[in-house]
Amino acid sequence: MPCIRRWSRYSKSRGRPRGSPVAHAPHRLQAPPDRAHPKLFTLISIDAFAADLWMPSALYRAIVDKLEPLGIPRDHVLTILREHPLENWGLRGGVAGCDANLGFKVNV
Repeated sequence: MPCIRRWSRYSKSRGRPRGSPVAHAPHRLQAPPDRAHPKLFTLISIDAFAADLWMPSALYRAIVDKLEPLGIPRDHVLTILREHPLENWGLRGGVAGCDANLGFKVNV
């Protein structure tokens, strides 16, 4: 039975290490009906700090460029990028992202 895989750099659940893909049953994700190989349809969801305007286009191209050699057609990749301001991130024990020392500079 085919499955859908989800990967998250920061997820850890049910004893799996960080970065482990999570398999989903096929009925959990519906591919667009016009795709030639619906079992290869790939959904990528990214939540990030607000980024520069040039970044999304370059990111989308890089993702499909990396997936194409794995046999996933370019038109079978849907990438959703949700950008949130730093104050909407609660991290490191409840500190707002805009108040946390992240160890790198974020230009938003």
